[in-house]
Formats: sequence, structure tokens, C-alpha cells
Amino acid sequence: MRPDPITPELVELAYCNGAFPMGDPETGEIHWYQPELRTLINLENFHVPRRLAKTLRSGRFSFTVNREFEQVIGHCARSDQPEEAWITAEIIDLYTRLHRVGLAHSVEVWREGNLAGGLYGVALGAAFMGE
Repeated sequence: MRPDPITPELVELAYCNGAFPMGDPETGEIHWYQPELRTLINLENFHVPRRLAKTLRSGRFSFTVNREFEQVIGHCARSDQPEEAWITAEIIDLYTRLHRVGLAHSVEVWREGNLAGGLYGVALGAAFMGE
């Protein structure tokens, strides 16, 4: 018997408690992870290295938010090592549903009109958990 599907509300509750879902690349099952240590980046004190700042000022890249969520998560799911790919079809569907209800967001990086990179994650209050 297949368990009930994971809802956006359940994922929100999990994130509030320090847990997040990951897909098993072999079975497709969703497992919950609650790492003991998490990295926090305080953006008020974040130092942008000189070379990165120069690249950002160059105008070679542009940035958008929530313009191509599904494309970003789809690219993030690709892997040269499929046995390590935790972004399964069910995870993509789950985070897309989270995006539709306003909890998941994407940041897209463009170069010459093409998607060059991106990040997706869940925002709760002032916190953004990037995936």
C-alpha cells in the first residue's frame, strides 16, 4: 500500500522543524532528513569576493526570480551520477506544488538570453532554505 502523498502543508511543517524531503534515486521513495548541522549565511555580513563583484557588475549576467521555476528544478535534477540524484519526479512535483502556493521560489541566472544557472528553495518568514 502506497502512503498518502506528501502535501505542501506537511513540507512546510517539516521545514519549520529542520527536516526536508529527498527522493531515493533507486526506489523513488521519499525520505525525510533532519541534519544535525545546518549552514546559515547572514546576508547582512556576507562578503562578496572582489572577482565575483566584478563579474556581477560586468552585465554579462542577468537575474530573475520565479520566472522559470520548473526549468530550474528540472536542471537541478540532472546528474552525471544518476545513483546520487535525489530530485526525483515526485520531488519535482512536490516542489512545483509548493511554488504554486507561494512557498517555493527560484532565482534564475541568464547569460545572452539563456538560462545559465539557478537555485530553488523554500521561503518561510525571513529564512530561505536553498536546495
